[in-house]
Amino acid sequence: MNFIDILFPVLAIALTGFFVAKRGWLNKQECASIAKFAFHYAIPILLFLSTSRAKFPPDMNFAFLASYYIGAVVIFLLALFLARLILNYDARQQSVIGMGAAYSNSTIVGVPVCLQALGQDGLLPLFIIVSIHNLVMFSMGTFAAERDTASGSFLKHLIHLVKQLLTSPITFSLIAGLIVNFSGLEFYPPVEKAIEFFSEAAVPMALFALGTTLTGYRIAGQLLPSIIMSVLKIVVMPALVWLLAFKVFTLPVLWASAAVIASAMPVGVSAYVFAQRIEECEPQVAASIVISTIASLGTISVVLMALPLH
Repeated sequence: MNFIDILFPVLAIALTGFFVAKRGWLNKQECASIAKFAFHYAIPILLFLSTSRAKFPPDMNFAFLASYYIGAVVIFLLALFLARLILNYDARQQSVIGMGAAYSNSTIVGVPVCLQALGQDGLLPLFIIVSIHNLVMFSMGTFAAERDTASGSFLKHLIHLVKQLLTSPITFSLIAGLIVNFSGLEFYPPVEKAIEFFSEAAVPMALFALGTTLTGYRIAGQLLPSIIMSVLKIVVMPALVWLLAFKVFTLPVLWASAAVIASAMPVGVSAYVFAQRIEECEPQVAASIVISTIASLGTISVVLMALPLH
């Protein structure tokens, strides 16, 4: 399967959602309902089912996580430096630029691309990245934003973040899937079939919702910060993770490819959520989501051609 075969279904469904929302055939409330169904129900069901069936390696290779998250941390720190050097941003503004540059859209776009490129086996390493993604990225972003203030505020936020993480549909579905997997529980076949039917709606619904969501963002404000975030996210970060995964840690091809694909995803919507929470650079992050999502069609194609998938 070549990269066009992999990306075309993803692009077609997302563009359909964008076109439908742009034409006004679905209003904002209806689009929001679709997004809520996709991200609160369908995607968690898919994660639960895949995790419950996943065949975990007998010895977890922590070099896999290192290859991804060392890359993410380096990109985050580089973004902080550029935001200070070029944009003359303060600590809180720098933290938002760092989040935009390092936070991957690993669920909405990452799941369908990884599924198309690597098959079901490729979802396990992606889920391992997703399982701690919010905790690592939001903690790092909060520390960077509040590094000039009292240290207690970071600890308080971290505790609140862990509580949110444990009660989120994504995390809950991963934990539930792990419990079923390691306990050896088996579903009553009709129940398992119902779960399978439900999970099949996840990818198309998430991509359609992504398309509708992009109509709500505008490429406004200062373009330079948005371009810096986009270039770091979809060009520099996958190149760095590729170097770490294939050359430094020499991971198995499937796991290394999953790490690189995850790192090549565009700026995640949660980076915008972080910007709203910090109350800084919201237009710039919104623009980076649009720019990186569109541009990633080309960069992801290059990544897929460079990976040893054949």
